[in-house]
Amino acid sequence: MSREQTIRQAADRLLGYLESEFEHNGSSRSAPGNVQFYYKMPAVFALGGRRALAHRTLTQLTSRFMPNGVFDLSADPVAHPWTPYLGGWAAWGAAALGRFDIARQIMRSVIAFRDPGTGGYGFSGPQGKTLLDLERSGAALMGAVWSGDLVEAHSAADFLRRALAHQPELDKAFYAYLDAHGHVVPDASDRNAYFDLTDPFARPAMFATGIAGLVWLARASADPAILDLAENYLRFVMAYHGDVAALPLSTKLGWSALMLHAHRPDPRLSDLAQRSADDLVERQKPDGSIDFDALPDVPKPIEKVWLVGWDCDCALTLMAVADDAA
Repeated sequence: MSREQTIRQAADRLLGYLESEFEHNGSSRSAPGNVQFYYKMPAVFALGGRRALAHRTLTQLTSRFMPNGVFDLSADPVAHPWTPYLGGWAAWGAAALGRFDIARQIMRSVIAFRDPGTGGYGFSGPQGKTLLDLERSGAALMGAVWSGDLVEAHSAADFLRRALAHQPELDKAFYAYLDAHGHVVPDASDRNAYFDLTDPFARPAMFATGIAGLVWLARASADPAILDLAENYLRFVMAYHGDVAALPLSTKLGWSALMLHAHRPDPRLSDLAQRSADDLVERQKPDGSIDFDALPDVPKPIEKVWLVGWDCDCALTLMAVADDAA
């Protein structure tokens, strides 16, 4: 079997594992009322050629979490602060299925988390202070592009530009949080909040949604400066002191690298994507899922809600590498 066939088979097996999580009507078997099992599925299943299931999971998401057309996660204390991230993904999936109306409805709710001064999307941190976040803003950027709101997309891109430019020690680490004044808030207590170039368990996937959003925005606006920004983010990630593709939470980084490679051809980007896919193949379990047990700061056994989300990300990289396109 060729390398391409091996990766394609791995992608199909992983999609099959994800598909097994859902009833015929698109309802989650593990936790029907948990939005975390739904928000990535319309996009991933649509890309994976399972459009009927993609539509059914979107229907479940809208019926359960969008009363009166409002994407409302306020009843879930875990998901609610991540509304910009979940909403950006869900808006992409809805638009990928041609439901631009739903994508716009979702993003109208996401916009409530946007800081008008910086364009970033955030949450209420310690002592009630607003913290603006790279991951949330990157996903909101994706959703803005797919819902057709390029003004908001450019605003989110400006935040990503500010976040990169204001890093105090970019030769060592990237801090994902900024305050409402646009100043970096260093926080090394949570790997979701920083990326240390020497950390053996750093999480490079935190950059992938933003990079993808930037590439989509560049495609929609024909602005090469947006591609420059995406390239600068990937250049930082690739400065990691080790094999960034082999980190357990590299997941969707290979997908975003191939997206940029389509416009800025660079063998380092295609090699990163290929090595990431190879690592995922090596970690694939008999049931089709990917093994994340190497993560030291996640309780074992790892809850399925996190495995499913990370597996969606892995599927993006495997599908992109198998197709040699993203």
